[in-house]
Amino acid sequence: MSVIIGSARIDERGKISGGAAGDQKQGATPDYKGEVSMQSFYVHKKGWFVLRPKNSKHAKAMAQLMKDACNNVHLGYDQNNRYGVIKYGIHTTANTECDCSSLVRECIKEATGIDPGDFNTSSECDVLGRTGLFEARKVYRTERVLVAAVPSTESVMHGIDISHWQEKINLRSVPAEFVICKASQGTKMKDDCVDRFATTVLECGRLLGLYHFADGKSTGKQEAEWFLECIKPYVGQAVLVLDWEGDASKRSVDYALEFLRTVKERTNSNPMIYMSFSTIKEKEWSSVAAEFPHLWGAAYGSNPVRTTYLDCRPSQSADPFVNVMWQYSSRTHLTGYNGDLDANVFYGSKKDWVWLSNGTVLEDVPVTVLYYPKYTGSSDSIVTALIKVGETDTSFAHRKMIAEANGIKDYQGKAGQNLKMVKELKKGTLIKV
Repeated sequence: MSVIIGSARIDERGKISGGAAGDQKQGATPDYKGEVSMQSFYVHKKGWFVLRPKNSKHAKAMAQLMKDACNNVHLGYDQNNRYGVIKYGIHTTANTECDCSSLVRECIKEATGIDPGDFNTSSECDVLGRTGLFEARKVYRTERVLVAAVPSTESVMHGIDISHWQEKINLRSVPAEFVICKASQGTKMKDDCVDRFATTVLECGRLLGLYHFADGKSTGKQEAEWFLECIKPYVGQAVLVLDWEGDASKRSVDYALEFLRTVKERTNSNPMIYMSFSTIKEKEWSSVAAEFPHLWGAAYGSNPVRTTYLDCRPSQSADPFVNVMWQYSSRTHLTGYNGDLDANVFYGSKKDWVWLSNGTVLEDVPVTVLYYPKYTGSSDSIVTALIKVGETDTSFAHRKMIAEANGIKDYQGKAGQNLKMVKELKKGTLIKV
């Protein structure tokens, strides 16, 4: 899930005005070389101002319009003729011009039906902020911000977080794409189960996370050093998290910032911070979010007992952070553990998890797909067929997960839905959960 930037850059002569109308530098699409073109996310010495659309449909539409503009050979760069795009639109077939700000203005106008009015790059944040279309501006001084910054549930993963309190959990059978384990607390305590848990998670091919429960009794650096001592074998293989609650939350944000900086410097990872949405409101977190924008937020609401994961987003604001993961339940019951589990949804892909873990940007991460053995029986009963191929959990909740993994939406146990799964079993192509 790499981040691509689209913008009006410079004319065909490397000047800000005076060139021919249209994009004279575009050679092919997708266009990464033209006057108006795309480029990979890069580090800016002053950081990035990020304005996030409040409406996910607006966000997607703006992104698509910017992509279309970059690939439109009729749209070039010229500050003196910057209003051409406003007159003719993103999909113009007449050769015309734009500049950085007028292009952004037209993308917003066509995506939302609202014209924010004229602005330049120096007044852009203030003018767009007054439209009410965007969340408050944020400054991020980091090499990457996961695109969960734009609300979307197109790429999500589900998982749990555990500690020694769940020592009897069977991690080989619990359904989870990722497992986050408590590793340490304060400067003396190492979780009794972390090594067994972490080793098992990695052996099973699941994604691993490790968190430190801060107690706030020393310094951020000292707690980070203890955390790193406890997780040595897993550095580079796990997302690292600072758990900020309890007594630690009474300390200043500088304590948390010192912890996160120490972890990043020693591991080359991109550590996250965990806290409840209510805790965010207690202090000014902008200095932390500028360097470590990724939040694992917590809020349960009425917290009913659940038997499956949810694709959901919190209603609470994560400002000034980007909420990339949400712990929405502490009472989820899943195969492999007889009791309550914390359930989480991660708004990203395996690629994003790897980047958070070790800073590696992967173009493609192979995903291992397991299938049930081929069913050779004659029964049309999905329960019977699953038992015959070795599945020990044929409960409705687990069958629902199997159905969803195989593209069967809104599973209700109906005959047609079950028969579809049986047919896949007979072909040996039913994805195993």
